[in-house]
Formats: sequence, C-alpha cells, structure tokens
Amino acid sequence: MDKINILEELKHNGYKVALFSSFSTDLVFFEKMILRHLLDNGCTYIGLFIDHNSLQDSVKHPNITELGKSYLVTPMETNHAFHPKVYLLLGEKKAKLIIGSGNLTPSGFITNKELFNVFTYEVGRNKDHLHIINAALSMFWQTKPSNNKLMEELMAQLQTFYYLNNFNRENNALSMFMNLERSIQDQLSEILPEVIKRIDCMTPYFDQSLAVINHWHQKYNPEKVSIYLQNKTTNFPLTKKDDSRFDLYEVNFTEDNHKRYHGKVFRFIGEQEEVIVYGSANCSRQALLQTSADGNTEAVIAEKGPKGKFDSFFDEEFNFVPLTDLFELMPEEANQEQQKQTIQFIEGVLDQNKLTIKLKSTISIDQVHVCAAQGKKIDQVESYYTYVFDRNLDKLKETFDILITTPNQVLECVGWYHDTQMLLKTFANMKDSPYHYLEKDSNLEEYQTLVGLLDDLNNRLILTEDDIEQANQQRGSTNIHQQAELRGDKEHISDNLDDYYVSTEEPVKSYGVIGGVDVFTNLIRALNRHFQNTSEEPMDVKQETPPSGNNEITIKEMDVKLLEKRMKRFIKKFHRGIHSRDYLEKVNNEILIKNIAIYNGFLWKLYDVDTGFISTGDLIQENLDIAKTMESYCEMNILDGESMEVRDIVTKLLSSIVAKEYLLASEDNYDQVRMQKKELALHLKKIHQHVYPIRETYRDFWEQIQNHLNKLNLHVKQTDFENFLEARFPICTFEQFIHQLRTITTFTVVQEPFIDETKLILSREVNINAEFNLLQLNLLCKMLSVEEWEGMKSFKIIWRNSNDQAPLARFILYYNQRKNVLKQKFVYRKSLNRDSKIREKKHVYKHSLQVALEKGDPEIIARGYK
Repeated sequence: MDKINILEELKHNGYKVALFSSFSTDLVFFEKMILRHLLDNGCTYIGLFIDHNSLQDSVKHPNITELGKSYLVTPMETNHAFHPKVYLLLGEKKAKLIIGSGNLTPSGFITNKELFNVFTYEVGRNKDHLHIINAALSMFWQTKPSNNKLMEELMAQLQTFYYLNNFNRENNALSMFMNLERSIQDQLSEILPEVIKRIDCMTPYFDQSLAVINHWHQKYNPEKVSIYLQNKTTNFPLTKKDDSRFDLYEVNFTEDNHKRYHGKVFRFIGEQEEVIVYGSANCSRQALLQTSADGNTEAVIAEKGPKGKFDSFFDEEFNFVPLTDLFELMPEEANQEQQKQTIQFIEGVLDQNKLTIKLKSTISIDQVHVCAAQGKKIDQVESYYTYVFDRNLDKLKETFDILITTPNQVLECVGWYHDTQMLLKTFANMKDSPYHYLEKDSNLEEYQTLVGLLDDLNNRLILTEDDIEQANQQRGSTNIHQQAELRGDKEHISDNLDDYYVSTEEPVKSYGVIGGVDVFTNLIRALNRHFQNTSEEPMDVKQETPPSGNNEITIKEMDVKLLEKRMKRFIKKFHRGIHSRDYLEKVNNEILIKNIAIYNGFLWKLYDVDTGFISTGDLIQENLDIAKTMESYCEMNILDGESMEVRDIVTKLLSSIVAKEYLLASEDNYDQVRMQKKELALHLKKIHQHVYPIRETYRDFWEQIQNHLNKLNLHVKQTDFENFLEARFPICTFEQFIHQLRTITTFTVVQEPFIDETKLILSREVNINAEFNLLQLNLLCKMLSVEEWEGMKSFKIIWRNSNDQAPLARFILYYNQRKNVLKQKFVYRKSLNRDSKIREKKHVYKHSLQVALEKGDPEIIARGYK
C-alpha cells in the first residue's frame, strides 16, 4: 500500500467547499496546519462536524483565533459517539474524498499509524469514484443541523457543482457504507462472498463481549478468524484469549513500529473473491452491528476483488507472531468513555452585535450568564433552550465560559460563536489578508532579504537524505561538516553556532558567512528589528487601508505572517529528516548530532532576542520533542551519549522539563496535569537510561540550567530545581532507596534488602488501617521504582508486629509485577493455634499503584481481595 500524506493532500487548489467529520479534533492544529492552506487556495466554505463531547475539550485551547470567523463547527449530538473520519473537498470541476481511521488531530494525521484512502474526481475523468464522493456528501446532508442559516449558506454552494448527484454507478467493486439507517454489517452482507473461508481483523478496539466475532461465527461459520493486535494499544479482552474460534497474533510493523496503530481494517475471504473493509469502525457492536440511532455513527469503505488482491497489505506492511503472555493492554485511562454532560452547548451566533446561544439540558435552567451579563430566554422547545445577549459583548472572546443556574446548582460549559458578518466575508473570499498589503510596504525589500536568509538556512542544513545526495553532487557551496569530511579532519568544526555556515568562495577558515553575509547575525537582527518597537499602531498604508478597525494590521503581524511559511518549512524539513530511516542510515553520526544541536541552539537564539516569533510554550514543547528523538536514537545506538553536543542538548532538555513542571503548577485541571507530569517523568527516565546518566549527576548541570531558566524568565532556586526533579524521577538507584529507607522513622528496619533480593523486613506495631496501608503503598512504589529492580518478578514487605500482646505476629505484603497479583498474608501467634490467612487480588497494575499513591488513596491496598 502507498503512503499518503494527508496534510499535503489538503493543500491542493481548485476546491471551494471543505466538509470534515471527526470524533475528536485539535482546532489549533487545524487552524495552523490546514485552514491557512485552504483559505490561501480559495477554499472558503469550510464546515467541521465534530462529536459534541470531544469538541467541548478542544475549544478550551487559548490559541484558537479563527473559529466562527473563517470556518463553521457543528457539534454532533448522538446517543453514543459521532465517529466517522471523512474529509471531503469539492470544487466546480473536481472533488476529493479522504476517508479512513485518523481523527482531525496531530496524532490522527501525523504520529499514529492510520489507514486512509484518497478518491478523486475531475470533470470528464475518473468517474469510478463519483458514486462514493456523493455517498460521503449525503452523510453531511443527512447530519447537518436544521435551522442553521450559515450552514445552509455553505451547503447551498454545492448546488452549482453539476456533477454531484448526476452519475451512474459504474464501479460495483467499491462501496461506501454509513450506518445512519442500516447497520454496516447488514449492508456488508449484500456484497460479501456466499461462503466465507477466513476473516482477518486488525483494529485496536473491541466490545468486551466480542459480539461482532460471535455474530460472524453464527452467520458465516468461517474456518479461521485471525485477530491482529499491537502491544499496549488495544483493549481486547485477554480473558477470552483461549477461545478456539479465533487466533490471536501480535503485530510488528515493518516501518515505524514504535507508532501507535489506530487503523481499522477487516478482510472477508471467500472461495474466489475477497472484500476488504476500512474506515472508522472498530470491532464492536455499536460500530458494526447497530445503526447510529442506538450505536456509534460510522463510515467505511468496502472494496471487492479476486481472492488474494489485498494480500500485499497483510504480507508487506507488517509481520506477526502468536500472542504471548508478555502482551499488554493499553493503560486503563486511555480506554475510558467520555461521560455525557448534563448541559450541552449546541450553537452560538453573533449577528449585529447580538449573541444568540442554544443549549441542551436534561434539567431545568433558571439563568444563563456570559461575560457577567444575564441572558434573556427567547425560546424553549423540549430540552433545548435559546438565550440572547446584547450587552458586555466587547469582552467576548472566540471561546467563552457560560454559567448556568439550575434549581439546585451552578454549572458551566464552554461556548463559541459563529460571527455572521466575518463568515459571510470568508465565504465570498472578501476577508482581508495580511498578504494583501505587502506590495504597498516600504520594507518589502527587507522582508525579501529575510526570507532569503531563511531559505538559505533551510537549504544548507543536511537534514534529509536528499540533502546528502545534493551535497555530494554540488561542491560550489558546502556546509562546514562536509568541508571537514572532505579535508579528512575535524579541527575546523566550531562549537559556536554563528560559525556554522561557510562559503567555498571565502577562505576555508572564514566561518559564518555566505557571499559576505553573516547568516545568523543578520537573521537575528532582521527578525528583531521591527519587534523592538512595542507600539501596536497600525501601518500607514495609504489609499488601500481598510476602514474597519478589525482589519488593521501591524508591522509585527506582517513580519510573522510572511516568515511563518518559511520557518514552518525549515522546522518541517528538520523533523522529516530526523524521523527518516533512509536519512539515519546515510548520515554521519557526528553530522546528525551537530544538526540537532544547531537546530536546538537556533530556537533558543530566536527566543533569547525576544523576537516574539517563538513562545515560551513552543520552545519548551520543541525541546521535549527533541528529547523524544534523542531517546529513540540512543535506544537504536545511533548517537553517542558521551559527546559534548549531547551533554549540551541534555542541559537544555532538563531546563525545559523543569520549566514545564514550573508552569504546570499554575494549571488547575488535575487529570491533564497528572498526565503531563507522567510524560515528564518518562522523559527523565529515558534520558537517564538511553541518552546520558543523569539520575545522580543532574546537579552538575545546575549552573547552565539556571542560565536557560533565566532566559525563560523563570527564576528557580536550586533547592526547588532539585525538588522538582526528585519528585518527578520515576526511578531511583538501589543506594538512593537504601538511604531513603533509613530516613523513615515510622518503623525499624530489621534487615535491609540486598541488591539481588527484593525483600524488606521491618518492625512496628501493626494496625491494619488507612495510615498503615498508605505507608505500605509508599514503600511498595519505592521498591518498584528502583532501577536495578526494574525486571524483578516479585516484591515482599514483611512486617513484624512489635506489640507482643496483639494476636497478629506478622503481616506480609507480596506483589508479583509480572502477573499483576497482590497478596496479603496474616500470620498469628503460635499460642493462638490459628492458621495463617492469605488474601489475593488480581489485575493490580504497577501504574495503578503509582496513581493511587499520587492521590493519597490507600484503597488499592485495602480492598478487593478474595
């Protein structure tokens, strides 16, 4: 199967309307990576159809700026999940349908392993795909909200595309199925072979009763059902793994095996024909066996062909082995369904300085407030409430909090609005763009010089395998690494970032210039020049200056807009290179680490001169992304962790981790903060284990780290720095554990453990209560975090009761981390002539123990035994 770059597929011109459906979305990602290309190419009628619950989470991001101004968003209300991943572009003479498994998020488009297909049509050509393009459009027609004037305006544009609904179905081997009226399985039955010999199933999610697998056996009685699963990314019920009706296999992909598999594909093989099905539907009752009325809303493609037609996907894309006992399910929190909300935001419309919002509520609503203003109820139909606001709207942001008073409580939700006037301007392609005024700008020549410098920077870095080939062919202008290699020495490779670029027209030792231009210095100066002026007065653009204040544009905005594409291209090229297997096989390791160091240093320089071009959050995130790359490279033995460049990068990575920890202290979303802190802990562990041993040496970096933190305007004390890292490190050394053990005063250590024996013998008065269980939980988690004990099978804590009068002589806590079993043993005094009592608890996972300790909840130790 061919690889598809979804982002590139959405950048083509010739389309006027874009309709996207997704379960979850990242609107910042959509605005930055997709929307601007759509608008630049004249695609101005843009509508997103997103599951309501996930949309509520996405609109809370503070960096959303174009929602309701350049595109419409419709929250899709369903009884379960609105789950189709359909991306449809329509123009007067062409159409494109992208359908598959990926959500409208960075993970769905970039980082996950997803399964997509692209179907195109051009007037007079390629009619084979027209029927499924129309089928996709019918989904949007059937699910679009009623009584929404802006959506009606958007959809009305489709009436001018005469090829729609004007076709004869000529391709019976290709179908698109949605479960709006009939289940997908019901529709599939009409095209499947009469006799099904074998079924292949490769999807991450299943209903726990395996209703679909049961249905297939009852209906088709296949000779074999093969289920392919990726380790740690599936919720398949392993309690049913010994079921003889199917075979389980662990999947290992031939490329990018580290990526999370999120695709959904099924194959039904008959005697002469086979059918492959892919799209949004998982192997669950609500996805395949039910309609959208009582299950999920789904969309899939079914392709039919001769037996063996689709072997290439299963033979070439991955290899598989029978499932073993080492196979793990996904973390529990990643598989929790979202809860339905009591109050749902449906729609907001801003028109003539009047805001109208619609809510859905399962309970009675008394009052609604937006921006401290109380709304006036103008309509109520069953559970739908409509309110209007006509004051305090000068404080209204793109997204806003709504306070709802009910008879018993005050609730809140997040709302957004569609700006009628702005959207109509966008539809008509009349919305002003910063690019419109560039030809009138007296500084245009400087901008062009700056863009040229960025292009030069972009072209001279050896960041991809193509760069390596070009550098070998072109000797006229080479970078410092190549020249050193050609000379056979390394003495002229400078540690100073300003000395990176050279020109062969200059003497060999004249670093940092290209044709007499000092690239880095001029780049920074040019970036910084206009940003030094803190005034936000609009530019004096005569004659063509728009009268509306909303369209005034500042020099700073123009700088950023003009440079954004070049800078994105530079960053994209960097990321493409460091994630390319071909590049890693060809590039010299020293050049690779030098490129990473230069890129990292370039970002810090941009930030250091306060250009406003890169934010604190962006800089920290870029560093954390670099950390991931470094971790994977060192795991693959690509990089030498002992090099000076690595040490310098590690300093910046630790600075970013501490900065992130410091910023998280101001966040109040507990679950989100907890997940981000776990990610930081994982970074620390991997940096220590694979990049540079920092567990006991991180204090040596303090001076450099302090300098970096000061640049981020974070003035952190050394004690706070150490406390941050100590609290976040998920591992400790054996010696550190022994030291911690000796500092605890609530018990006596009878016998310290040995490095090859995970057993503690302690003495204290044993009372089985919350305080004692919390102490046990703390000790057990400390033992599980000892680096030298990471692969140990079991752990034991033996408590000798110091109270001679108590009936309980000893209490033993035992944990088997391979089998996830927790046991308690009560040993009574011999004089009582009473047998010991053992209790056992299964499915106790290491991460569950750690989460319980974070929350200070000892119940995982106390309850649930048999």
